[in-house]
This record gives sequence, C-alpha cells and structure tokens, in this order.
Amino acid sequence: RVNVRNEEALYAAVGFGDISPVSVFNKLTEKERREEERAKAKAEAYELLRGGEVKTEKKEVLKVHSENGVIIQGTSGLLMRIAKCCNPVPGDQIEGYITKGRGIAIHRADCNNLKNQDGYEQRLIEVEWDDSNSSKDYLAEIDIYGLNRSGLLNDILQVISNSSKNITTVNAQPTKDMKFANIHISFGIPNLITLTTIVDKVKVVPDVYSIKRTNG
Repeated sequence: RVNVRNEEALYAAVGFGDISPVSVFNKLTEKERREEERAKAKAEAYELLRGGEVKTEKKEVLKVHSENGVIIQGTSGLLMRIAKCCNPVPGDQIEGYITKGRGIAIHRADCNNLKNQDGYEQRLIEVEWDDSNSSKDYLAEIDIYGLNRSGLLNDILQVISNSSKNITTVNAQPTKDMKFANIHISFGIPNLITLTTIVDKVKVVPDVYSIKRTNG
C-alpha cells in the first residue's frame, strides 16, 4: 500500500522520515474508518427521516507530551529535540520539522535554517508548548556589541546572573581596532518573558550599544 518491499523497509522509511507514521496509520485503519463513516451517515439519515436533529461528535486530537516540554499532536513514539540553531523557548512561536533519521526538530517559526530547507512546509507537524512543564530550563543565546571598556563584561554577567543561575557560554572578542567588543553569551531560562526581561536590563548597562538574540 505504501510501495515498500517488506516490513523492515517500511520501518526504515518511517525512521528516515520518507513516510510519515500518520500516513501508515491511515492506511491500516482505512477500512474501519470507511465503515464508521457509513454507519454515521446511516444514523444521520435515519435521524433526519424521523425529523430529529443530527448531533455531531467532536473527536479529541491525540496530544503527546515530551520531556522537552513540547506537545506533538496526532501521533506518539517519535523522537523530539530542540533545534540548537535557534534554541526556541516557551513563548516562542514554534514549528515541528520531520527530519530524515533524527526525529522531529523543534524550531522557532522565524528560524532561517528551517526556512532554507527545500520543501520544508511539507515536513512540518503541529506542535505546541506544554504549559504544565514550567520547571525546565531552555538555552538562550544573545550577541552584545559595546564599548571595549574595563568591566563591561562583568557588568553584563552580573545582570544576567541575577535572573539566570545557568550561564553556559561566554565569548568576548574585541574588534580589530580594539575600541569595541563583541560578546556572545548563552544561558538557561524558563521562558520568553524571562529572556525579554534580561535583554531589557542588559540594554541599559553603560556602553552597551546593541543586543540581539541569535537566530539560526
């Protein structure tokens, strides 16, 4: 039904993302779903003949929670990971991208790497943040440009450490003329609100000229 040689080839095709698990499920249940639709149509016709009202039942979409704090809709048993190129955090608009052989990558909706994938829209799957998972930390990265003065880096780190106890990477490089500095910092945060608060506080550090979040 899905044009593969055998059962093992089917598993491989699903694992590499060439065939979606949902499409396999739909093939396997096609007969049952047709019978269910016929029974439903018959019941509706019978109700109409009796002059009654047809009641439609809404089917609840399967929602699967993952350890990454992301809910995927419609299927289960799939590997999920947070994309390192854009590091989405709760509060960001996100997209689930079905990769070849590496499960589903969760990207920010504005991620350049995601949009540069050929035919990426055909590999998207609906995902959302799990609001019940509020204790997890997510990686955020920011680039800061400012005057290369003594104490600038310490002032910035002091601001960030007041809101994040998990600073993972600090990389500071002066420009060629030694007058300015480019600083890259990554740290853990629970959500976008915390990140926005940190960015707003870093902006007012003396001699900080610009700050931006990295994006793929």
